[in-house]
Amino acid sequence: MSKIFAWLSSAFVLLFFTSIASATTKSFTAASASLPSDVEVLATSNLKSVRSTETFKTVFPELMKLGGGVGAAVDTVKKECGIDPVKAFDDATIGLDKKDKGAVFFALSGVSEQKLLDCVAKVAKAENKSTVSTKKSGAITEVKNDKSGQTVFYAWLPGDVLVVATEPDDKPLLERMLGGKGGLSKSPVAGRLSKMDPGAALSVAFAKQLPVEKMTVKGANVNVAASGGNVTATTVLEMASKKEAEQIVTIATMAAAIAKPKGAPKELERLLKSINASSSGADATITAQSTEKELAVVLGWALKEALRF
Repeated sequence: MSKIFAWLSSAFVLLFFTSIASATTKSFTAASASLPSDVEVLATSNLKSVRSTETFKTVFPELMKLGGGVGAAVDTVKKECGIDPVKAFDDATIGLDKKDKGAVFFALSGVSEQKLLDCVAKVAKAENKSTVSTKKSGAITEVKNDKSGQTVFYAWLPGDVLVVATEPDDKPLLERMLGGKGGLSKSPVAGRLSKMDPGAALSVAFAKQLPVEKMTVKGANVNVAASGGNVTATTVLEMASKKEAEQIVTIATMAAAIAKPKGAPKELERLLKSINASSSGADATITAQSTEKELAVVLGWALKEALRF
């Protein structure tokens, strides 16, 4: 059953390669209304305009080679269902708790709930010569593979928003992620929501303490904007103290100056030289800029290097 839903993850990897939009997305709106008060990480991205970008054209085919069966699953869905999983997703938002468990909200276009269920049945028959049965309770539907007994749960919210837990067979987790009733506004990450841009290429807020070189990151915001063929990434790290923020700036500046991986393209050197870091109180701000084409070259090189190992 996991193969049937593997294609869902293929869209979420696009979070890093989309173009800027202008309005709050359907997935972000649904997630904001549903997620509970213990969310510590929230990430959102508009996926609709990704298909024409140079970065996508270069990077996505390489991502499909990284394993996990995602590429094969995408091909199967296209063949059996007449659905292109990549084009079916308009935007996506994910919320995670302190244990990195949560749910992904996908806004779909051109795919109804019935069409999704029909597709699941066709894929199960094609791959395992099996059938599936479904049982709906409220907004949550159970999908069971009658041959293997494997079960997954999903929710279908108004506006064609599909919700899947990070552990698709965990119904209580999905119920908890859907039952927040506005609890996100009281969550650990609530204070960072105003700094997010739901329509941006990528917008992330987290409120988790992370160790970095014997220092502590208490929280952060990351925003990536793509416009006019250029990409700008801005990261604001809240450190444990002013001294630590200054140390992060020093580390970022040094890394930008000396990091020259062997065999790396010249585009990477230009990207590294664009890094600018500054601090204000306990906050360290790091920005980097690149053209869309140069970023595609850098990411394409990085993925090819990864495939070597």
